[in-house]
Amino acid sequence: MSAIAREALALRTVRDGMLEQYVDFARRASLVCLSIVAMALLASHSNADEINFNRDIRTILSDRCFACHGPDKNARKAELRLDQRQVAVNKRAITPGNTEKSALVERIFSSDPDTLMPPPRHNKPLTAEQKDLLQRWIAAGAEYQPHWAFIPVPKQVAVPKPSDRSHWIRTPIDAFVLDGLRRLKVEPAAETSREKWLRRASFDLTGLPPSLADLDALLADQSPQAFENAADRLLKSPAFGERMANEWLDVARYADTFGYQADRDTHVWPWREWVIRAFNHNLPYDQFITWQTAGDLLPNRTRDQQLATAFNRLHRQTNEGGSIEAEFRIAYISDRVVTNGTAFLGLTFECARCHDHKYDPITQRDFYQLAAFFANIDEHGLYSHFTETAPTPASGLGVVEQEPGRRGNRSSNGIRTFSGKTQHAILRTGDCVFLFRCGVACEAFPGCFTDLGEFRFLHADLFQQLQMLRFLVPFVQQHGGCRGGR
Repeated sequence: MSAIAREALALRTVRDGMLEQYVDFARRASLVCLSIVAMALLASHSNADEINFNRDIRTILSDRCFACHGPDKNARKAELRLDQRQVAVNKRAITPGNTEKSALVERIFSSDPDTLMPPPRHNKPLTAEQKDLLQRWIAAGAEYQPHWAFIPVPKQVAVPKPSDRSHWIRTPIDAFVLDGLRRLKVEPAAETSREKWLRRASFDLTGLPPSLADLDALLADQSPQAFENAADRLLKSPAFGERMANEWLDVARYADTFGYQADRDTHVWPWREWVIRAFNHNLPYDQFITWQTAGDLLPNRTRDQQLATAFNRLHRQTNEGGSIEAEFRIAYISDRVVTNGTAFLGLTFECARCHDHKYDPITQRDFYQLAAFFANIDEHGLYSHFTETAPTPASGLGVVEQEPGRRGNRSSNGIRTFSGKTQHAILRTGDCVFLFRCGVACEAFPGCFTDLGEFRFLHADLFQQLQMLRFLVPFVQQHGGCRGGR
């Protein structure tokens, strides 16, 4: 099992108050991989009574038949769809329970190259085993299933009861592992040492090797909760959130630069810090999704809920000369649709941008209906040549204050905020100045500022270069313009 899968299981067990089961599971982590292999091998050797459409039949039809008899209406032949049971039955390609009256069986076993399916010119002949599977599937009633991703997960799964004379099973997870091993006639491996267990758990949960202090603590703990205590220490480490966030940043296409030609800094690291906090605070997954998709639309939204929606602003952006603003604005919208589909639905939406999806139940209309949701913002397709700008529009947030002793109100999440009569504020972080108006941020040049109370502003000569950023004008005018400077 991959590290990602083990981490996901760890988070789920913690959330459900099943930490003890996770500890025992982690102790046998190496056996889980073997169990998965066992299940895969068993699936490939299923008998007639165990034929499963998604596992055994859909793979054959999608590889050999759907190109001409599937979802693509422009490539479809004879108006026959084998991806839809009723159409296949109406066209007499399939007669459930009767192979002799099923045209599909007749065609796949034909010796005439003019009627044989798939056509010989496609160079994708069916094997004898595949033909036999299709024939037995039709004889058994030709039952279809929705795509596996759309089949609801059962609320309860029966726990197997394999023979366990050595009392190896300690948790329900162990029962599934041992059942798979028994089917393969493989005995469980010997229990690993505490040192190895801690090394595996530490890398899985924090991405770091265990410290000597953690190792000494585990070796010295002879209580029944020794492994649980060690796991607790790892889960309480700030590194746990960083390790978990590492995978999510890839899914969310996070980067510190825009990714095109000039490749300027994006300044969206506050969102990254929120993701780390979300994992360390064990934010429920439904909220994790909701906040990132539309946290700004929640009633009485919090700062973190609004910040989370930066998930939709992490795509690449350009300021290359000659770029067409409207073109790239549409590219950004499409990126949001695709990313949300991949991250939250586990589906590839890219194909439906140009045509109905050939294999998943997503039409081109579906793609652009979802795109309309992400297009309903005031946005420019290019960012400024003259400044370092954060994605626009961002979410109207301050930045995490790095300097001790600065005045302001610190929220529970560590973000310092400043209030005033306007929506504009410039907050200093180290040597950088961040300009905010409705969340639209740019990093100005350090060292050329004018003081104005708690805030600092661009000096006049640089201000002239930034008049295109009209949000600065009303703020500076309201406060008397640039006075003095350094």
